[in-house]
Amino acid sequence: MHVGLDIYQSKTAIFVVSDKENTVVEGNALALPTDIHHWLETKQVDLAAIKGVCLEAGALSSFVNKGLEQLGLPVVCVETYQAHQFLKSQRNKTDKNDARGLARAVQR
Repeated sequence: MHVGLDIYQSKTAIFVVSDKENTVVEGNALALPTDIHHWLETKQVDLAAIKGVCLEAGALSSFVNKGLEQLGLPVVCVETYQAHQFLKSQRNKTDKNDARGLARAVQR
């Protein structure tokens, strides 16, 4: 499983995709590592099966990145330009779609 996080202000769009590119679950949580972790647990996501969590560099990304790593998740923070290049092919630019794109980026 792979997770994409699109952090905006105090909320985070979360998208979880399986290895076969099937959507597992999607939704929103507060932009705190403990809230994101708790959201994954309540959605019955097997935390041990997560191979990567991808988020875009930004104001809160370092805080979220470090917090999720301390909670045992493998986190990748991509530079804004790289994320933009990967996400620009999407038709609808939304936080939900950005999270989906970041999950697929870490999957490859």
